[in-house]
Amino acid sequence: MGRSRIGNWPIPFWFSVISLLVDNESYHAKAASGLQLAPSVSYLPLSRFIIIHLKPGISQVQSVDVRNDVQAFQRLSGCRVVEGFVQILLIDRADETAYDNVTFPELREITDYILLYRVNGLRSVGKLFPNLAVIRGNTLLFNYAFISFEMIHLQEIGLHSLTDILRGGVRIEKNPLLCFVNTVDWDHIAKASKGEHYIKKTKGPFTRRVLGRIRLEDGIITGRGTDICALSRYARAFP
Repeated sequence: MGRSRIGNWPIPFWFSVISLLVDNESYHAKAASGLQLAPSVSYLPLSRFIIIHLKPGISQVQSVDVRNDVQAFQRLSGCRVVEGFVQILLIDRADETAYDNVTFPELREITDYILLYRVNGLRSVGKLFPNLAVIRGNTLLFNYAFISFEMIHLQEIGLHSLTDILRGGVRIEKNPLLCFVNTVDWDHIAKASKGEHYIKKTKGPFTRRVLGRIRLEDGIITGRGTDICALSRYARAFP
């Protein structure tokens, strides 16, 4: 029995193999080393062995495509590792309140890349993934492992736990409200692509607490009370 497979079946870390005692009518299983079985488990008979899928939460999933609707984020619920990419894109009918309860603190690692494209209402990537630490870049999108493109409401990246992009660069472009992106040492996080990052058309590290509305180059947004709104030297507040 190999460490990674039984026959053609992979064994992720949350799988345990236990022995079977077989009689004429049923399988009688007992756990090795006092393993406590979950009330509901999935059984895969393999000769005199089975694999028990212990699943208190979804520890690992394949590539996730979140598209068109905020509800599609639920595909990431409980996930600790994404074996593949995360694409979040083309969510038009959403405002800031749609993301109030959308957060995935369990997620620590993405093995390929993360793409954000035209997701309305989203202000912070860090609110979605506060504990994301590693993007491996095993497979890249146009040589990039982190891409944020045409995110018209995004104000911060905010991935405070992100320490390593192991392969691939960072592309951040056409995010009109995005601040502080140039204060992040991307060369330190993505050492393998040092100097190859592409960061254009963001507003820079200028923020101001204002009342009322703010006129930007790309239109008008409305502030509530003492909202913090992203400004630049090219924007002006007016009552």
